[in-house]
Amino acid sequence: MVEKILISHFNGIWLYLEKEILSEDRIYYNILAKYNYSEAVYSFDSELVSGKLPKKQEMMVKAWIYMREEEIRAALHVWNEDGDILKINGLR
Repeated sequence: MVEKILISHFNGIWLYLEKEILSEDRIYYNILAKYNYSEAVYSFDSELVSGKLPKKQEMMVKAWIYMREEEIRAALHVWNEDGDILKINGLR
């Protein structure tokens, strides 16, 4: 089962926190990025897990993950604890 919530968007890029539940003790968290008809999944360390974005958008997503790592982890914590959604600013 995969759950996702929208946490940010900028320059036509939509970013989601994604939780993939394989079993009680196997839960994976990633960031899903969508741009036009492309999508890619990244780890919290900005490593590409699957999919593909255009090069320019991929560089923006990786920069966003790097710059917002603490906020991403805080949003994940709030989502897991309260079910609430914290929005995170895009790149400026």
